[in-house]
Formats: sequence, C-alpha cells, structure tokens
Amino acid sequence: HGAHNRFHLAEIFGTVMKVDLAEEDFRPPKSYIARSFPFEGSYVVVHVGASEAHKRLHSVQWVDLLGRLLQRYRGKVVLIGSS
Repeated sequence: HGAHNRFHLAEIFGTVMKVDLAEEDFRPPKSYIARSFPFEGSYVVVHVGASEAHKRLHSVQWVDLLGRLLQRYRGKVVLIGSS
C-alpha cells in the first residue's frame, strides 16, 4: 500500500516543541474513558466537521447520508465535531 503519510497531532506538537513522546502520551487518561462516553453496544461515530468549505456537506446532504447509514446499520449513530 505504499508509505503512510498520516501523523498523529501529538507527534506534530511534540516535534514542534522538541519533546520526545512516550507511548502513554497517545492514550487518554483512564478516568476520561470511563465517564466520557456513556454508550453501550455497537455504534458508528460520524465526524461532521470539515477544515475547508469545499469538504463540507449541506444539511440536506447530511440527512440523506445519515438516513442511508441508518437503513444499513442497526445501531447507534453518534455525531461529533462542528460544522
């Protein structure tokens, strides 16, 4: 598949600040995991934000996309991000 060109945001910040990151720097605190996401069972997370205008969807497009998703997937859908 070739070389990967993705970087974790923490890696970029660490490089800029000249900090060596440890493996635990990439994990959320255990207390955060335990109380911040109260959903049980299967779910799909959809990030609705976009960094550039041409990548954004209009509300009608979101309704269509989420409707099609819910027809195919019988679980919970969680929307995150900002639009």
